[in-house]
Amino acid sequence: MNIKITVIIAISFCILIYLLHLGGFVYTRHILFSSIEGTLRKAGTPLPGVLIKRMTYFNFQEVVLEETSITDENGKFFFPKIEKTLLLTLPHEPRIRQDIYIDDQKLANEFGRDFFIRPKQQVKLINLWMFDKNDYELDSEFKNLLNKPLHCDLENSIGNVYPADPQKEWLAVPKGKCRIQD
Repeated sequence: MNIKITVIIAISFCILIYLLHLGGFVYTRHILFSSIEGTLRKAGTPLPGVLIKRMTYFNFQEVVLEETSITDENGKFFFPKIEKTLLLTLPHEPRIRQDIYIDDQKLANEFGRDFFIRPKQQVKLINLWMFDKNDYELDSEFKNLLNKPLHCDLENSIGNVYPADPQKEWLAVPKGKCRIQD
């Protein structure tokens, strides 16, 4: 093998190892959905045993991840953070669709609305959380309201999960039947 080719291969290998060692350039972790917890109620009364689904779509793809949680005897539910590792992330603006909804037809017939969750598949759902996240930061969905659980009541109308900042009208706010309260 030619000495020039050997030197080029050796230098390329060293650069690759260096970039891998830096992390964040070739191998990066991205938060698609921060951990989230809440309580489900109907007119203030906890709803135990209700199936809640979380669906996460990443950069216009079909469902990346679908998870379920069942409310406990106090109506509480929890979903862990979703983290995805990507190789060689080029600069882009991410689009991460986050949905949390109740998949219970009896409750949906009473409190739900018709939605299209996949092309040509219409179902009746109760949306607790709907948000289009456009960054990979941990807890960016909650702004400065960290460690505050969601209070979801089926009697709530679909609205902002927390109040929008009038100084930052352009800033997206999650929508749904849940609210973050002090």
